[in-house]
Amino acid sequence: MVVGCLLICISAISCKTKYEQNAEGFAKLSADLEKKFGKESWYTSISFSKAGEGNEGYIVAVDKTDDPSSLRQERWVKSGGIWEQAANITMEIKGGKPSDYMFRLNKEIDLSRLGGFVETTKKKLQDEKKINDATLKLAIVSTNTTILNKAEKINYTVIYSTPDNNTYSITYNSKGDILNSNY
Repeated sequence: MVVGCLLICISAISCKTKYEQNAEGFAKLSADLEKKFGKESWYTSISFSKAGEGNEGYIVAVDKTDDPSSLRQERWVKSGGIWEQAANITMEIKGGKPSDYMFRLNKEIDLSRLGGFVETTKKKLQDEKKINDATLKLAIVSTNTTILNKAEKINYTVIYSTPDNNTYSITYNSKGDILNSNY
C-alpha cells in the first residue's frame, strides 16, 4: 500500500510539465494542447497564470470546443501536471458566427507568439523601468468580445508583478502593436 502511494506520487511529480516563459516554452504548450484536445479544437482563450503567492507553479486554463456552432465550450485547467474540466460554458453571440470569436492553434494564432510577447514585455521592463525582479503573473491570448477588423480579433495580454506588488501590463494585437499598456 505504501509502495503504491509512493509510486503514484513519484509518477505525478515526474509528469509535471514546465513551460519556459518564452516562445519555445509556449510552442511546447501549444503542442501539448494539440495532443490533449486535438488539432481542430477551437478556443476563445488560453491563459498561463501564476498559481498563487509563494507558489512557483503556473496554471494553464483554456476555454475550448470541438464544435463552434454548438455555442458550448468547456473550461479545462492544468495545475500540477493534471488536466481537469472546471466548467461548462454557454456562449451568446450577437452578430457573426461563433467561429468569428474563436481561434485554432497554428491556424489563426501561433501560441509561441504569446511567449514572444512575454519575452518582449520583460525586456521592456528591464530596459525602460530598470526592473529585473518582475515575475510573470499572467499571459493570455483571447478573442475580443467586439470585433471590428481582423487585427482586433485576437488580443495578447502579458502582466508582470514585482515583489513590492506593482503590476505592469501590455496588451498586443495580432500584428504586435501595443493596444494599451500600464507600465
